[in-house]
Amino acid sequence: MLHVYCNAHARRKFREISGDDGKFFVERYQEIYALEKVAQTLDPNGRLAKRQEMRPHFEQIRVRATELLDTVSSRGGTATAINYFLKNFEALTRFLDNPLLPIDNNHQERQLRNHVIGRKTWYGTHSQRGAQTATILFSIVESCKLNNINPREYIQQVVRDIHQKKFPLSPAQAAAAQTR
Repeated sequence: MLHVYCNAHARRKFREISGDDGKFFVERYQEIYALEKVAQTLDPNGRLAKRQEMRPHFEQIRVRATELLDTVSSRGGTATAINYFLKNFEALTRFLDNPLLPIDNNHQERQLRNHVIGRKTWYGTHSQRGAQTATILFSIVESCKLNNINPREYIQQVVRDIHQKKFPLSPAQAAAAQTR
């Protein structure tokens, strides 16, 4: 198991730095994300090659961060951003060598957002079975979204299949069946 850190978090910390130093880090990250946008359109080998173009940008950030570290207050936001980046440099750049790893975890965080926002609404499950049912339904809905299936239509089809004593398809199987 390998740690892969989120570059969006590192970039966000650098955005909080004012002045030329903050601008330098943010501009490097803009270049990195521009390259990643292109890399995402490529096959795994092309993605890996495009990501190698990011390595010099990360090195520039590391060199500048190392130079600045001794010149800033250890309690300020600049030191916090620099320390986060330097301490986690290896995990922040691990995606450069593996085309299957994401540059950040924004996609995963977006998937969790609905459940976090609505959790107070769902406190009313009142039972372990109700909580388990909600968990299953959330998993089905998110699986449908990942497979570009309308969750409402999918669940209706599953209910029809069950009533007709058919074995229902998973969201991935339903998506594959639609493309045939």
